[in-house]
Amino acid sequence: MEPHTGNIFWEIQTALPTGGKPICYIIYADKTRLSSFGMVQGYPVIVRLGNLPSHIRNGQGVGGGCVIGWLPIIKEEAKHKDKSYYADFKRAIWHKAFEFILSPIKGNRNSVLGCMMALTQGCKANFPCNVCLVPLKELYHANETYPLRSSAKAQRVYEEVVKIRGATKRNAYLKTFGLHFIKNTFWEIMHCDVHRALSFDRLHTFNNGLFADHLLEEIKGRILKLGPSFGQEADKLLAAFPSWKDLYHFKQGFMNVSFTDGRKYEALTKQLIFIVHAIFTAAKDHVGLIILRALRIYMELDVYASLTLHTSDSLRDGRARIPILASLIEEYEKAVCDENEAMRRAAINARRTPKETKTKNWNFPKAHSHQHLFDDIEAKGITLNYNTKPNKSMHGSFKESYQRRTNFKNIDEQILRVDDWYNAMAYLRHQINHHDKIKKEFGDDQVAEGETGAEDKDKDELVLASGSADSDEDYTAAASLHGRCGKGGGKLTMAEVEAQAVDNSDFREFRTRLSTHMKKHFESHPEELPSDNGIPAEFAGFECQDQISSYGMVKVNYSSIIDCCFMTDILQCSPNFHSHPCYDFVLLKTDQGPMFAQLVLVFECVVHGTTYPLMLVRPFGEAVGPMTRKDRDLGFYRVRTKIDSKPFIVSIYSVIRGALLIEDVTNQGGWLVKDSFVVDMIGADMFLRMQKLSYVGKATDACCR
Repeated sequence: MEPHTGNIFWEIQTALPTGGKPICYIIYADKTRLSSFGMVQGYPVIVRLGNLPSHIRNGQGVGGGCVIGWLPIIKEEAKHKDKSYYADFKRAIWHKAFEFILSPIKGNRNSVLGCMMALTQGCKANFPCNVCLVPLKELYHANETYPLRSSAKAQRVYEEVVKIRGATKRNAYLKTFGLHFIKNTFWEIMHCDVHRALSFDRLHTFNNGLFADHLLEEIKGRILKLGPSFGQEADKLLAAFPSWKDLYHFKQGFMNVSFTDGRKYEALTKQLIFIVHAIFTAAKDHVGLIILRALRIYMELDVYASLTLHTSDSLRDGRARIPILASLIEEYEKAVCDENEAMRRAAINARRTPKETKTKNWNFPKAHSHQHLFDDIEAKGITLNYNTKPNKSMHGSFKESYQRRTNFKNIDEQILRVDDWYNAMAYLRHQINHHDKIKKEFGDDQVAEGETGAEDKDKDELVLASGSADSDEDYTAAASLHGRCGKGGGKLTMAEVEAQAVDNSDFREFRTRLSTHMKKHFESHPEELPSDNGIPAEFAGFECQDQISSYGMVKVNYSSIIDCCFMTDILQCSPNFHSHPCYDFVLLKTDQGPMFAQLVLVFECVVHGTTYPLMLVRPFGEAVGPMTRKDRDLGFYRVRTKIDSKPFIVSIYSVIRGALLIEDVTNQGGWLVKDSFVVDMIGADMFLRMQKLSYVGKATDACCR
């Protein structure tokens, strides 16, 4: 969903003269630290062209972000601190600077502009939202809809204020609208409503905002309230969280660590609830369970915000989470007040001086801005179109230029000069690459050379190209998996595999089980056996000296249920992955239905010259029984295996996709079974897939515990 699929783009297109085309500028302006200790700052203005496809627009080099200005930073002076006139002065300077930056497109009637400055009065104003006129005391509530702001309305207010004499009366009038007495430079841009152009940003609003500054801090505070040992336990559990592709691993925990990278907070969001639930039990902290429920709804809301393709159903389901989150925050706020009051009364009854307690105020803009999230998606496309992550990534080059290319004096001009050099070199490289590509496509010598190189394969790589994992099991078909002989892989005889049963009973009677599996397969597919005069040969089974090739890694390729794009899960099946054993999980297609299973051995065997890729897996398909109230409230998908369950052999073509499971350390099922939770937040595909998946052993809806 690119910007041109949104409603605003089409509204502007309709308003333009015949043949007119809208140009969508996405402008980003934010301060960044240039020195290690933050004493030196820069204020770049970066523009991206919304008409380009997202993979070009959000990339680097030609077609990506471009620095179009460097705003002045007004130094803070103690004598002017917290003075309203000084705040107005800084805003006026900002708009004058932007007036110069926007001068090339002023009066251009074919442009729509996204920006980040609407001249509202800030987070403590009576009406702090940049998009609507919600009162300060109603920010996190979602039961009412308030009038939307617009540039036309703000302009009329400004014209009325000009007629008012006296700063006191003027400011009192402006407070009723939450505006400043400054002429907004964006009013001069045709077809631009600055309040509609302001866009929801996941990085600052969710990852670095609502989660990092508020939900996470509340959870940390409640853990520490239970005692230091609980904080240590939380860090220990997080450090032991299983690994997953592109998921940051918090080896040092999180209780005493802060991050400047929003991606780390995004990764922590996906993991936190699966460890803290063991600490916030009903007996230890029932109030903490409420904030965990709110965290779960926030996680779901964040997934809907991250979708790369929306339908009417996904927009409806996402909107439905907003009032739920608001009600849970309200419930938590009331529970904390009741808890503090109970502590105060207990202290008075014990004739002690009550401790001063502060109740968190949840009325702040980032607890409200997501109420406009899905309106933004309908108006401007998916959040990827206006996410600030691509622009934040450009800050690193400014810091490097400051450290290596300046004399630390008059740095603005020097940094921008280096940026111009970079843009020139990027354009030259792009032209050279484009020339080489055309030459390769149309030059006979280059085409022949390309075909020769394509035949040179890595001898250590097993490539099993494939069809759909949902198709019937067929060893002769192409597959969507890849594997590589590495740690945990190599040639093994049947006897050597079974010898491992001394330490791991999963390998007991491996040869017999493999022989039985292959016999059943050939009964269903006799055409795969060689024949003599139309009579198929018999498969008697494997001998002790027969070999298999084991693999330590599997790549699972599948189609996303969101946008049908090609996705890959990298799964480990190795006793030594970064100095630790790692046996990942998969979602399998079985006769009983979809089932979660853990990899024990990934291998291939050869029968009559044909290679068959297989897996030995431990099933997690035991019946869980009725869903507990805690699992329902926290959105947990519980799966179970018996301690003495026997692994079975399946084709790798039965894999639907990879899965991440984490053990339930509370051991709810008892010592004879092992319970785990499916981490559905590893990606939007897994989240949406689990909502509709009826897998083997799934808990029933009846909540009795």
